[in-house]
Amino acid sequence: MRMSFTGLLAGALVLIVAPSAVLADFGFEFTVYDYAAEVWLYEMAELHVRIENTGTEADTVDLATVNENLPVTWFSSICINGSCPYPAYIVLAAGQSDTVDIHVYVGEERDMGTFSLQGASRGDPGVTRTAGEFAVFCAQSSVLLVDDDNGGAYETYLETALADAGYLSHVHNTSVAGRPDAVRLSSYWAVFWTTADGDASYITAADEQSMMTYLDNGGNLFLASMDFLSSRGGATTFTSNYLHMSGWTNDSGGTDITGADGDPIGDGMSFDIGSGPFSSAGSDIMSYGSPAAETFYAAAGTRGVSVHESAHKVVFLSFPFENIPVAGPDPDNQAEVARRTASWFEPQMGADDDIPEMAPDSKMLYNTPNPFSTQTRINYQVRKGGRVRLSIYAPTGRFVADLVDGHVEPGIHHVTWNGRDDEGRDMGSGIYYYRLVTGDDFSTGKMILLR
Repeated sequence: MRMSFTGLLAGALVLIVAPSAVLADFGFEFTVYDYAAEVWLYEMAELHVRIENTGTEADTVDLATVNENLPVTWFSSICINGSCPYPAYIVLAAGQSDTVDIHVYVGEERDMGTFSLQGASRGDPGVTRTAGEFAVFCAQSSVLLVDDDNGGAYETYLETALADAGYLSHVHNTSVAGRPDAVRLSSYWAVFWTTADGDASYITAADEQSMMTYLDNGGNLFLASMDFLSSRGGATTFTSNYLHMSGWTNDSGGTDITGADGDPIGDGMSFDIGSGPFSSAGSDIMSYGSPAAETFYAAAGTRGVSVHESAHKVVFLSFPFENIPVAGPDPDNQAEVARRTASWFEPQMGADDDIPEMAPDSKMLYNTPNPFSTQTRINYQVRKGGRVRLSIYAPTGRFVADLVDGHVEPGIHHVTWNGRDDEGRDMGSGIYYYRLVTGDDFSTGKMILLR
C-alpha cells in the first residue's frame, strides 16, 4: 500500500491512502486452448476453453454457443467434467478455474461450421464474456484466412480462390477480431495471410513471433504482402531465419510475373498484375538464400519464394495476390495459385494410405418433438436391408438404451423413446444422442429431454 503525507491540519497529521486495485465481486475470464478442429464424417470434434472466476465471490456462469453457423446435421453441446447439462452452466468458487469442453457432432456434410462460446454471470448479469470464433472442418483441411487489409474487403479474392481450389477457409478479420496470436494460428493446418492494400506496418514483432511459433509447430504459411518487407525497416529474425531473405529492394514496381521453371507452384505460370484492384508499384524485389527457392520473378528480380524446412512450409509473395487475374486461362489465375500452394502444403500420401469413405447404408433423419418431456419419435432411413442398431447415449458417451437391435427392411422407419434407460429408470433432463449403426456405417442425432 502506497501512502503520502500531505501536511498538517489544525495540529493533526492528515494521512491520505492511495486506493489499491479493487477486485470486483463477480467476474470471469476465458482462455482458449484451440480454435479449430478437423474430423471425418459422423465424428465428434472437441474444443477446449479454460474459465476462471476472477471475482471475490462464488458464482455460477451460464454458458451457451452463440453466432452458431453449423450445417443442418451438425449440433453442439457444452460439457464440464464429463457432465453436459442443458442449459449449460458451471459453478466456480472465487479464484477457481475449470475446463469447458465444447463437443461438435458432425453429420454427412463435407463442410465447415463456426460458433462462439458465451458466458454470463448469475451474480452480476451485466458481466458477460465471449470466446472464439471457433471453426470445425469436416473432411476438410482446416484453413485460416487472415484478412489483414486494414479494413478493406479484398479478402474475398483469396477466400473465393481457395473455395474454387476445393478448400474452405475461416476468415479472421484483424480489424474486428484483433491480431491472431500463436494459439489461434497453431489451431489450423494452413494459414493464408493477405495484407492486400494495407501498408503492412501494422504487422508487429509480436505478430512475427506468432508466425514463427506457428511454423515451429509444423504449420504451413502463405503470406502475400506487397509492403511487408519494405515496412520492416531492416532484417528481423522472421525475415532472416524463416523467409531466408538476405536483402530486398523497396517498391521496385513491375507488372509481368513469371513462374520459376520446375517450381511446384509457379512452374508454367505467366500473368500481368498491372490491372488488378490497386497499384502493384509497391512490390519489392527480394534476395534470398537456401533453403528458400524462387517461385515467381519479374524482369528486375525475384517476387516470390517457397521455403521447406523442418516440418513447415512457407510461400511468400511480395506482390498483391488480388492482382493475379481472377478468370485467366489455366494455370494463370488466382484459383490455380491457391490450389498449387495448398497442394504443396499437403503431406504426400502413399499408395497404401486409406481414405475413409461414407457408406450410404442408412441415414438419421430427425426426432420430434424436440425438446420433449415424456416421449419423442425418432425417424430414420435404411437404404439397404440388414441388421440395424439404434441406441441412446448420454453426452459423456455412456450407453443408455437400445431402441432397435435386429434386422430392418429398406425404407423410412420410426421408433419412440420414453426418456428411460434399459432398466426402465427415468433419465434426467439434459442432452442425449441417438446413434444409428448399419454395418460399418453410422449416423447420429441430438435431442433434449426436459423433465
